[in-house]
Amino acid sequence: MQAPPAARRESALRKLAGYRGRPDARGPAPAADAEQGGPPGATKAFFRPRARLLLQLGDELVRNEGMAVLELAKNAYDADATRVSLAVNCPGSEDGGTITVEDDGSGMDMETVLGVWMEPGTGYKRDHKRRTTKRFGRTVLGEKGIGRFAAHKLGDSIELVTRRSGRKEVRVVIDWNSFGDAEYLEDVPISVEEREPEEFSGGRTGTRITVRDLRGAWDRRMLRAAYRSYSSLRSPRDSGDAFRTVFSTDREEWVEGMLSREDVDGLALFRFECEMDGGRITKFDYRFEPWPSMGKIKPRRVTEGGDFGKAMAMRDADNRPIDLSRHEIGKVRFGGSVFDRDPMVLKLGLQALRKAGERAGLEEYLDRNGGVRVFRDGMRVYDYGEPGSDWLELGARQEGLPGARIGNGILLATVHLVGEESADLKEKTNREGFVEDEAYRAFAGAVLYALERVEDQRRIDKAKIREIYGPTPRGEPVISQIAGVKRAIGARVADEELRAELSASMDRIERDYAAIHATLLRSAGAGLNLGVAIHEMDKAVGELGESLKDERDLPGRITALILHLEKLVQGYELTMMTREPCAWSARRVIEHALFNMEFRFKAHGIDIVFEGRDAAEAAEIECSRSHAVTCIMNALDNSVWWLDYAGAADKKIFITTHGEPGGGTALLIADNGPGFSLPTDLVAEPGVTSRPGGMGLGLHIAREIMILSGGSLSFPEWGEYRIPEEYRGGAIVAFVFKEGGNGDRA
Repeated sequence: MQAPPAARRESALRKLAGYRGRPDARGPAPAADAEQGGPPGATKAFFRPRARLLLQLGDELVRNEGMAVLELAKNAYDADATRVSLAVNCPGSEDGGTITVEDDGSGMDMETVLGVWMEPGTGYKRDHKRRTTKRFGRTVLGEKGIGRFAAHKLGDSIELVTRRSGRKEVRVVIDWNSFGDAEYLEDVPISVEEREPEEFSGGRTGTRITVRDLRGAWDRRMLRAAYRSYSSLRSPRDSGDAFRTVFSTDREEWVEGMLSREDVDGLALFRFECEMDGGRITKFDYRFEPWPSMGKIKPRRVTEGGDFGKAMAMRDADNRPIDLSRHEIGKVRFGGSVFDRDPMVLKLGLQALRKAGERAGLEEYLDRNGGVRVFRDGMRVYDYGEPGSDWLELGARQEGLPGARIGNGILLATVHLVGEESADLKEKTNREGFVEDEAYRAFAGAVLYALERVEDQRRIDKAKIREIYGPTPRGEPVISQIAGVKRAIGARVADEELRAELSASMDRIERDYAAIHATLLRSAGAGLNLGVAIHEMDKAVGELGESLKDERDLPGRITALILHLEKLVQGYELTMMTREPCAWSARRVIEHALFNMEFRFKAHGIDIVFEGRDAAEAAEIECSRSHAVTCIMNALDNSVWWLDYAGAADKKIFITTHGEPGGGTALLIADNGPGFSLPTDLVAEPGVTSRPGGMGLGLHIAREIMILSGGSLSFPEWGEYRIPEEYRGGAIVAFVFKEGGNGDRA
């Protein structure tokens, strides 16, 4: 037989206060009997939580008012509500302000209020975490049982009114100030009553929480921040089940004119949808949608098929596979919109911008809402996507390449997870994202890899926009601008003496720029080789260390390795040195580059096929050897990475030379890897790369070095040169050098 409500309430309140069956719950806990089998004199002792502990939980576990409101609203989702309303009456009125959160969910009865809601840290939701709610089959969001203390973050008193179907209404009143005045939790009485329905009359069920005497003054900024957070509780891209959020305030003028996601989404030039499952991107849809004012550019769409599909196996920056199936994460859906905030581009869309509150309104919205938000079962996981939360480190990736990388300030994106499939992604107690363990790193790595594939495609369309509508032509903008100024001087300056003086100054500027450009290219080339050099010497030293453990032919093997390492260091030293171009044997330059990477090829199990060594020996190329070796090593390094990415059992790199019809020699490097996943006319543009973690500078610098040497860099199709059939699907790179003609062969 069930105890009467009064008895149940008294029992629950005593339990909440730390009652241990003592006649008087107040006062110091008496010493207990000695533990059986324990040390002589040992007694049982009990923790006695101080009353202010609950206040500290509210202050420290909930970061701000916006998060506090969301904690209360998320309880409505767990209660199978179809609607949750938030009403904010800002301080300044006589009652000191109120916040009311009300839902039409399943509500609670007296037993649930006393046995669950009033037991901090209860395991009730944790035990139900892997189950779903009765009405809509939702995965329960709450887990720790402490979200209710968010109310203390908002105000000094709280009234809870709730009703479950077929039961009476329960009302709870809490004065948080009493917890600060009392010494122990057990000293704070809580008013709990069961009554006939008043707020939820008829067949209505649900919960209403009213917070009064708001803590601190709510100004316009705070209200707008709370509105943004509350409005983003549900995903804009996932219809899900019936769950609506409604917002109202007595300061309507403070939230007037705030743009919504729908207002700005139409201004995005680039859109994408991805799905990651296991170790691959299984679905990919990228769309470039130029504005009507961009009549010279056609829309473009790319899906997971074709050459682009070669880069669907997910890898991190160290070329290690990313596999979501190693954890309980499930499928990950990732989609969003990318904007272009360049003033020149925004000017083209001025008419559309006026509909969305002008450019300033768009930029403010992106500043406050830009980034990648995460949703589980359609409900927001905080604080991903909040200002200051750069969980994918997009800001750091932009350093040095701001135009090539996508940052938070131009991105509105969402990630969707299925609750029952993503149990290994555990939320932190402070509600600031997931615990950053191995499962989280795999999840974040997959999202970043997909975003990098979006960047690959966006660069192509962004280059077209700037080529057609940009202020300077592609190629060498500084040289083009100098030439333009020189033409203007010749046409508009009538004074011959002044014209001659100005022209001479512009000539000096052009020469100085060319010298600076060459110096920077040499430095950049040396920098490109640094990583390869460190990796190669690390392998050599490692093999030397292993050889010391083997007593067989120890002196001979050690001597050979030390001599090889010495030559390797000398070879890199030569690579860093710069000399004037002269005639070199193509074979000598190729073998220098191969020697520098010998241990790398061995470590990755790659066979080098150097065909026509005699012909290469006879071929003379005009170049700086350090520059030529830099270019070759960069191409070889790319082949090593992509061969490893493809995971082929028989990895090969093919090298040969070919005389050009107009004179000069083409040095060809081909591999049997996956080939280029981007258009070859763009892969040498700065910042263009489909290599995870790559900067997209290697081939660009190689092209500039070749131009500086009077040669060229190209990416021929298979069949243009004599290259074996087995390399048909791989990448082919051609370095075309001038024929050595100064008679000084090195």
